[in-house]
Amino acid sequence: MKKIFYIALFGLFGLNVSAQISPDFGGLGLQLSSNQQLIEDAVKDGIFILKQSYQIKDVATTPPTYYRWGDNPHMGTVYTVGIKAADGFYTCSKALSPWNYDKRYEQYRKVATYLPVISETSYRPLDSAKYAAMTFSADSSIFAVDSSIIHLKTGLFERKGFREDYSPGAKAGWLVWIASDKNIAEADAVHISLTIYKTELRYEAGKNRYEVKKPAVAGKVIIGGLYLVPEVTGIGEIVFKLAGFAHKLAGRWNVVVPAASQAAARQVGLTPIKTKDN
Repeated sequence: MKKIFYIALFGLFGLNVSAQISPDFGGLGLQLSSNQQLIEDAVKDGIFILKQSYQIKDVATTPPTYYRWGDNPHMGTVYTVGIKAADGFYTCSKALSPWNYDKRYEQYRKVATYLPVISETSYRPLDSAKYAAMTFSADSSIFAVDSSIIHLKTGLFERKGFREDYSPGAKAGWLVWIASDKNIAEADAVHISLTIYKTELRYEAGKNRYEVKKPAVAGKVIIGGLYLVPEVTGIGEIVFKLAGFAHKLAGRWNVVVPAASQAAARQVGLTPIKTKDN
């Protein structure tokens, strides 16, 4: 998904281009102003809310018995932010094991025949309260940033997602904070808003965490974010490239950066053991 400003069109519609672009255009010093909505419109379709639910499977019975919590269709549910990329999407690793973030599961954790299993995966755009079903396969995921962010390959979004740039060096970009009016677990159709701050970072080789200040979003709950860096790709065109994710670590917000290349991220799965005989 190309995220492009067509600057030439701004003047045609009477917008104040000078408010969007600073005199230091060579440094891509785009400034947020009353026209901040333009930036939001350019990136919001690359962000969605992922809803991941699970049930408990009792393998001691034939066929297995599945358990939910009370009258709920599932045992528990977690919500994460999804970021579209060219070959899939990124999300918080809690989507792999929602039961590890559910206090109700603790009393059943030691029951050997009780296995937690994903029961439903769905997603919704930021500007819609309606969820659509999504196929989720842990086998298609890799850990992109330590154990905090995962990347899943899928053709669901038809290869329409952010281009990526995690190269070392100075970055003059924006932190796009994603916030809800209240805890999304209390009402999964809650309104989602974006708050954007100009943020300059310097990426260093071998470093994948950069602490940033918590944004001023009074009365809202921050549920995630992403770091975007602009790149001029042609006359009147600027592409926003994904350069990191806002993630809370030990009570502090950081921009975390995936491996230098996706191929470098280690696949989680079976690994053959070499012996003297092979």
